[in-house]
Amino acid sequence: MAPSVQPSSSPLRTSKGDDKYANVKWEELGFSLIPTDCMYVAKCRQGESFTEGKIVPYGDISISPCSPILNYGQGLFEDADVLMAHLEKVKLKGKSHYNKSSFVEKIQIIRREKTGTAWFVWQDSSYQLLLLQDRENRVIKPAAWWDRDEETKDILGGRDEKTGGTWLGCSKQGRVAFLVNVTNQTSFTHTGAELLTVKFLKGKMTTSEFANELASNKELSSGLTFNLVVADIASKSMVYISKKSPTKEVDEMIDPIGPGRYFITSAGLYDISSSQDKHPKDKFSEVLDENKESPRREFYEKLMNDDQIIVPEGEGETDTSRTGPKGECIGTTSIEVKRGTSNIGFNEYYWENDEFKEHKFHFDME
Repeated sequence: MAPSVQPSSSPLRTSKGDDKYANVKWEELGFSLIPTDCMYVAKCRQGESFTEGKIVPYGDISISPCSPILNYGQGLFEDADVLMAHLEKVKLKGKSHYNKSSFVEKIQIIRREKTGTAWFVWQDSSYQLLLLQDRENRVIKPAAWWDRDEETKDILGGRDEKTGGTWLGCSKQGRVAFLVNVTNQTSFTHTGAELLTVKFLKGKMTTSEFANELASNKELSSGLTFNLVVADIASKSMVYISKKSPTKEVDEMIDPIGPGRYFITSAGLYDISSSQDKHPKDKFSEVLDENKESPRREFYEKLMNDDQIIVPEGEGETDTSRTGPKGECIGTTSIEVKRGTSNIGFNEYYWENDEFKEHKFHFDME
């Protein structure tokens, strides 16, 4: 047991000068790091008790490489708590298709929070592009043509009320861009990344040129985190760009993305058409195989509206929330371009103030 803190003979120095206590809002503390002027340190060896601790200036400490297992254990307990709460919520809804033991065994926790997901088929025998994105919990305008501005009049998509950006959009020229959030924090760390999609959609650069500029020009992505995909249907080119730290450079770039079936979570991009990544319960492939002619409605009902989304164990988290606080739009957007045609189908399904709405657009690429 750790000894109690011993009172000091001299008052602690804080960032507030002669104040007795540091200016900390204790009722608002979260799990993020909060630097202080001082910290309490006590040491303990395996099988022994803690030594008497002391207050030292805030700074780095040395720890055993085994220490992270404590964080992992804490995460398991917290996830189990989320799981139990989720299952109880399901029970109240009266749904019967949940396998509680399977959930517990896999610890595939459903976090009904802030991250989005995207599934897409790229350049296969049936589709040039088939994309389905689970929209994040944000206040955005319903999909529409952005024709009030000459510079963006060829763009179709939902639009953020505050920034004017979009998490999924396409253009009359067949350019497509979409984002998936990389964290499940309550405050979105990639606010501003939705403007990168607009930059690509209204621009003239190829997918490779855009990705290379984003990777080389630090000012474009400074302070942002994102999983971003840009595509040009006409040139059959698609690139994936990932940046998971707001203070670092682009982490990963896949140029080009080859033909196949893919799934994007907060953790990154997965090729679910390859043998090593294909999950036996992958609902995307299941729905595709069962409904080859027109799977959009089946997608929404079976895939995006199913809370039990299965992903590779231990990799990423998915958001399956269908409803949100009053005034927020949460739902699904799809883009479909079949093989041998220039027609683009853009469909939006969402809930707004407890009312289900649907927007459909069809147009030919110019």
